[in-house]
Amino acid sequence: MTQKTIILAEEINQEINPVTFELIDLAGKLAPSEDPEIVYPTHTDTDRAKQLAEKTGLRVTRLKIQGSRGYNPETYKQAMQTYLEQKRFTYLLAANNTRNRDYIPALAHRLGNSCISQISGIKQSENKICFLSPMFAGKYEALLEPETGSAFLLAQPGSFQANPPLFETVGEVVEQTYAGKPKFIHSQGMEHDQEESEDLKKAQVVVSAGRGINEQDNLELIKRTATLFNKGSMACSRPICDMGWLDYKYQVGETGATVTPEVYMACGISGSMQHISGMSRSQLIVAVNKDPGASIFNHADICIQEDAASFLETFLEVCS
Repeated sequence: MTQKTIILAEEINQEINPVTFELIDLAGKLAPSEDPEIVYPTHTDTDRAKQLAEKTGLRVTRLKIQGSRGYNPETYKQAMQTYLEQKRFTYLLAANNTRNRDYIPALAHRLGNSCISQISGIKQSENKICFLSPMFAGKYEALLEPETGSAFLLAQPGSFQANPPLFETVGEVVEQTYAGKPKFIHSQGMEHDQEESEDLKKAQVVVSAGRGINEQDNLELIKRTATLFNKGSMACSRPICDMGWLDYKYQVGETGATVTPEVYMACGISGSMQHISGMSRSQLIVAVNKDPGASIFNHADICIQEDAASFLETFLEVCS
């Protein structure tokens, strides 16, 4: 069976990861006349395959990995290799996240394919398709072209449309099992280092601090601004946590929380794709940064070029 595009689906918090629908949007841009196929690898008994088929109208392969009780990059790589060796495809699309980066580049190499990560867009000229990938904290974009006939593409969450497509029919669900045992890696389970802040989960307004607030004492300005709103919460980018200024439960981004508030105010945040992936689905994004070239401005609805601490002081004075 020939398949132009294959989408790697996954779940998050026991729900279909919204980036799966972004991948469907990307597949439509790459091959408008062909329906992609979805593969859903899982080591658990939970089944999102039927839900995926109902929401997308596409063929879904539920790839049950029996050799592992938990996520294991070795068995996932082996299971996906077994699945892909039965297919002829041009693109395999997956989310650019820590799990997929753990094994997909090695899988691509094993199958003799190119692998491009952090894809934020595509550019087509004549018969050639190239892919955009941010560099230097998003200030530049690299234009990359795969050298092989097939390519593995890791798309940055928030870069494409996440609205589920509308289909009148339900897609077919196909069962496939991989029973191989891992030889080199044995998972001992996974556990959360620290839970997200409950206020952050429920917040309608998130005021987030980045390295550009300059001093730890300026976090008080972030906190005071967040308390102006009935359902407001403070948050931060990873450097703030790495410096020990806030607990990691306040971190927004790829390795932290994903938030979708009505308003997200980014104060002194440069706008790395890792951070953008955790807040890009906010309804209104306000960015405050003194650097006119900060990449956060490419994602904001309201851009304010100003020192973050000075702006917050003035904002609090006006609101008091």
